Amino acid sequence: MAKNLRKHGIHFFRYVYCNDMVPIVPFVGVFKHFGTCVYYNSKYQPSIVDEEPYKNYFSIGGSIAMRINAVYEMIRSFLMCNEYGPDYREGWVLLGMRILGLLIPGIPAHCAQDYVNSTRLGKLSHVFFHHFHHK
Repeated sequence: MAKNLRKHGIHFFRYVYCNDMVPIVPFVGVFKHFGTCVYYNSKYQPSIVDEEPYKNYFSIGGSIAMRINAVYEMIRSFLMCNEYGPDYREGWVLLGMRILGLLIPGIPAHCAQDYVNSTRLGKLSHVFFHHFHHK
């Protein structure tokens, strides 16, 4: 697929929000992601990376960092609407996912709300400009 996209001059971007566990599945090297990875951290700040952090979901360092981030996201879920307005209020389903994320990090990060917030709050223009003009 990557070869065909390059052949036709098509730039392919894949977007990854923070500790979303789906982009790091499967855990073994059966599948290889391609395209430019636009990675959003938990503060919705984008960067272009070769690989998302904590490629091994079961690493000790990754596990600790993901759990700390899960606590941060739980707290942030109560504060988003105060900072950005009522459109950012998170519902009970996402709150339940955030609670589950304290036990199994990466699950709530796959919910659509964080990807929507990433596109609404993340500033991509300077990231793309820097990436494509400094190669």
